[in-house]
Amino acid sequence: MTYLPVFWYIAVKRLNSRICHSAPIHLGFITDSLNLQKRFHRAEDKAAVDVMLYFSEKLYQAYALKELFFEFMDAKSSSAAAKLLSRWFDACDRLHIPEFKACRRMLKNWMPYILNAFDCPYSNGFTEGCNNAIKTLKRIAFGFRNFHNFRARILLSANPAYPNI
Repeated sequence: MTYLPVFWYIAVKRLNSRICHSAPIHLGFITDSLNLQKRFHRAEDKAAVDVMLYFSEKLYQAYALKELFFEFMDAKSSSAAAKLLSRWFDACDRLHIPEFKACRRMLKNWMPYILNAFDCPYSNGFTEGCNNAIKTLKRIAFGFRNFHNFRARILLSANPAYPNI
């Protein structure tokens, strides 16, 4: 849903904190810092994350916002989600991190619809994925001679084991 802005901010802050401290960026640090994006950590991963969060207060705040957001996503009902989302909004307002401003605004604008998704078990994600696959196929195909060939290619890409042409 809105994981991307949160993770993007953490990645940017990670690199900025390394550059500001003028410490060398080495492969171990970069691979360890990918743990910031994980939702659940092993004990050794958690220790590595704690070390990275020690170096930057803003990074620590962004990580805390990410964890609050995951709590919101784990809510079982729309009423619980509404409470957790308001906690996340309050935390965003208190911390004043500019990179989260757009994410907060989007969540605020779409809040009734997002909360409705917690009560309704249905989603149009599969249909949207199929439409995206067909549009991508159409874009890379540079046109087919007739509709029958285009339909056959769509069915083949949808189920290669049994195309049903």
